[in-house]
Amino acid sequence: MARGDGGQNLVLVPGLHMVVVATSTSRFPLSQDNGHDRLLQQIIEAVLETSDTAEMVAKTDLKPETESGQSIDRLAPNYVFSTPVPQDILDFFHQFARDVVSKDKRRIAANYARAYETNKDAFGRAILDTPYPLLFSPLPPHLEYVHITKIRIENNRAYLRGSMKFDYINIFAGLVGVWPLENLIKLKGRWKWLGLPEKTALLDRDDYFDAELSEEQQQFVDDCSDPLVGGSSLFANDCFSEDFQLAGGGRELFAERLRPFLQGRPDGKLHVTGVQRNGTAYRVRGYIEGSALGELQLPNDLHIIKENGVLKWQGHL
Repeated sequence: MARGDGGQNLVLVPGLHMVVVATSTSRFPLSQDNGHDRLLQQIIEAVLETSDTAEMVAKTDLKPETESGQSIDRLAPNYVFSTPVPQDILDFFHQFARDVVSKDKRRIAANYARAYETNKDAFGRAILDTPYPLLFSPLPPHLEYVHITKIRIENNRAYLRGSMKFDYINIFAGLVGVWPLENLIKLKGRWKWLGLPEKTALLDRDDYFDAELSEEQQQFVDDCSDPLVGGSSLFANDCFSEDFQLAGGGRELFAERLRPFLQGRPDGKLHVTGVQRNGTAYRVRGYIEGSALGELQLPNDLHIIKENGVLKWQGHL
């Protein structure tokens, strides 16, 4: 898609072998809903009435939302598909567009997996190789269109190829708001952005997927993963059972044994890939990411137990 001053539009629809051109002039800035998106949709729908590719272009009838008494009246992005796209993937993009328009950082963040990574330059500034940094700015640009050329779904994995365009231009950085689509991962029943195609190696690993924990278990892992892998925490003592024993010793010995592998690497991260009930406890499977040796598998006898009504780390039972 190309848009010019005053309402000039040039739109390619590869899935229908179609080019749509609209010309107009305006001495004043055009409103967000200027009619061009609706016109494009009507043209596509008219073509589809006699086409066998009706399932390849999605309708964009996003209903307005009302938040805090204010109506959000924005059209959904245009969708152009060169291949059939499942409804749940389309629903993901609908929700993603709504969350971006809301400007609610928590809603936007819910569309990204915790393993999602952004690249930074030598000065620690985010590199705009994805739209992620812009979406957490005070005025995130809205999503204008999504073009999917290829899609492959395997269980919790969705490999996407194509592009998406946001209402953003930065001439000095050479950006026109178009970025390649990234891969998706389904966690807790919801599709989320995982990252650029370089992440494909992660998607191919079954043991990558974090377990779907209960809210209580997830909160415990979030709060107590750092103390387990040797990190500091004011509440570290609250994370371990009174008789914690693991790998032949107590908590201090376990941390001591981990220290050589994590030395100089403050970003050691715990991944819980499975929990299995073992009586009243849960046996934990997973690994520690970021060690000097790569990934360290957790000991087989690590458990989560409930002690005095509070979850704790426990070793041997």
